[in-house]
Amino acid sequence: MDITDNLKSLFIKYKITDYLDGIGYTPIRESSDKIVYKCPIHGGSDTDKVPSFFVFLSGEYQTYYCFGCGSGANILNLRASLEKRPLAEILNELLSESGLDVGREGLIKHRLTDLLKCKVPTPHDIEKVYISINCAIREYLNSCGREDAEIDFCEKVIKQVDKVNQRFDYDAMTSLKDKIVEGLFQRSYRRKLKEQNIT
Repeated sequence: MDITDNLKSLFIKYKITDYLDGIGYTPIRESSDKIVYKCPIHGGSDTDKVPSFFVFLSGEYQTYYCFGCGSGANILNLRASLEKRPLAEILNELLSESGLDVGREGLIKHRLTDLLKCKVPTPHDIEKVYISINCAIREYLNSCGREDAEIDFCEKVIKQVDKVNQRFDYDAMTSLKDKIVEGLFQRSYRRKLKEQNIT
């Protein structure tokens, strides 16, 4: 098994929610794709007045992001932050517990810090996608003379975007952006053909 497969197996086996439960943190809110806690990193349950620590359940394995302190990644990074221990030490401990072995060669071949990088979308990433969708819609409306029918159509699109935006799902948001941009392009093209009386 490749070293990256071993790491993925660890992330799947050792859940952030189980770890938080084990150290005394209980969820504040739960939904099918995320669980919200008071942040254990930037001051613990007493100082995080507004729950800001999100554990995301929709990927291959659980990841986290805190809107308060901006930290986010996987179970190894969380344990390293809370236990004040090096990532390599925690990795070796979990590999030993689970019976997996990446071997010294594997760790030399792949820098540990690179392997443990886990890009968790930040609110800024999602906001950039949201802004680009709004720009595409505004550009489309300007090109079609802001007709009532087109305004109604764009309002429906914006409602759909807002629903996805509330889920804090970066992948769904980028996928939706691609569909919207393509859809607006096709709609604009059909309008031009119609205006030129080409069928």
